[in-house]
Amino acid sequence: IINIVIKAVFTIAVFVFIKDSDDYILQPLLNSISYLICGIIALYIIVVSWGIRIKRPSIKAVLVTIRNSSDIFINNLAPNLYNSFSKILLGIYSIGGFFNGILEAADKVITIFYQLLLVVSRTFFPFLARRIDKHNIYVKLNLSITIILALAICVFAPIIIRVLFSEEFCDAVLPLRILSVSMVFMSLSNVYGINYLILVSEEKSLRNITLISSLIGCLMSFILIKQYSYLGAVLVIVLVRALLGTWITIKANLIKKQNQHL
Repeated sequence: IINIVIKAVFTIAVFVFIKDSDDYILQPLLNSISYLICGIIALYIIVVSWGIRIKRPSIKAVLVTIRNSSDIFINNLAPNLYNSFSKILLGIYSIGGFFNGILEAADKVITIFYQLLLVVSRTFFPFLARRIDKHNIYVKLNLSITIILALAICVFAPIIIRVLFSEEFCDAVLPLRILSVSMVFMSLSNVYGINYLILVSEEKSLRNITLISSLIGCLMSFILIKQYSYLGAVLVIVLVRALLGTWITIKANLIKKQNQHL
């Protein structure tokens, strides 16, 4: 409730206070203020309403937590090797920022829609932690929503780009349609990775898959981006996400079968 209210207020504030391009500095400012207010309200509820005491953890506890969370940390960090690196490489090979802008526009749209799937993921995570036997139901629900969103993006890509970015970004329509396919593989990585492998204590397997796939993506970037420019960068992102999603799905299903035989 706090998140919804604060983000709704932030969205309204963007329309109220940002009138032209000179007001760009207000966007990160309003965003930061919304998170700050959200945090203060949350702490007030925790400390005052619930009476929970906040204690400073010991150095030993901090080190143990870091050590136990290292696999998940690497798993979250590794995708930047191919995702962000592709954009950096595109900027090096291309003159000016036009192609980066096209790629960024398409990727932003995918990110916006993928946030909806993350809401579903975060909602089910604590439930699946208690009832992992219901994972197949969650897979069907998540993949159904993903396929509907991906098809909608593919069909309405020209309208989405025109409404969100204007006619000047019409070249982003094709990259957006290609990237929409990757949403299915991102969903597979999520439902079988974060919401399964982590829950059955297979963090190291997930880390290794993500790290190897990301490194392969880095190597692919040098070839595809130099050859096909921004479309090469799009292909790198889609192919690596496809590799990740497929590999994680296979690994998770193998573990499922092993657990069923135990």
